[in-house]
Amino acid sequence: MRRLMLPALLIGTMVFASSVLAEEKCSECPVTAAMKNLPQITYAVGEETTQCSKTASKLAESKGVSLVYLVGKEKFSEAGKAKFALLTATEKFVDNFANPKVCKVSGTTSIAGQKTECSVTAAKLTGLMTDAMKTVSLTYAVGDEACDCPHAAASLAKASGEPKLFVVGKEKTECEVTGRLNLARAKYRAMVEALAKAEKEAATESKES
Repeated sequence: MRRLMLPALLIGTMVFASSVLAEEKCSECPVTAAMKNLPQITYAVGEETTQCSKTASKLAESKGVSLVYLVGKEKFSEAGKAKFALLTATEKFVDNFANPKVCKVSGTTSIAGQKTECSVTAAKLTGLMTDAMKTVSLTYAVGDEACDCPHAAASLAKASGEPKLFVVGKEKTECEVTGRLNLARAKYRAMVEALAKAEKEAATESKES
């Protein structure tokens, strides 16, 4: 049975290629470029802005002014509040990317950064996104112990005196906000890589047919 041929999978104006390109000599890996679409914190010092926290701190110190954190159009004076806003924006971004939105007027489905009028294609993409996200999970570690339950991890931490770590892949952190942020970003990466793989397979199948 012939598999469904996927159309070009777009995010913004960029067409994703296979993650295999990461191993090739190219100016920028498509997956790496896609990750730049995620919400970020920008730092403002007076009229100047930068995405580098160290540069911003040095600039603020040299000018004797306060550092302002920007997440989208929101401004914050505290790093903690900015980071939580970044988490909220990132989780919303990933949710919008993964879940189909159907226009009641046109019947067009928007998902994975593209629009389609084909219900079969929409279902295929929805399944692809769901399966990709299932490959990523948030677990916990306390010392040498690892577990999937936050309550069990908390009990282990209390009994051992060791910190509870939030683990996503190889990333470990004591901060819950950072852990959730790592999870959201990992889900997005998994979906982008799944799209790239599907597009490569579709292109290969098209050449062979």
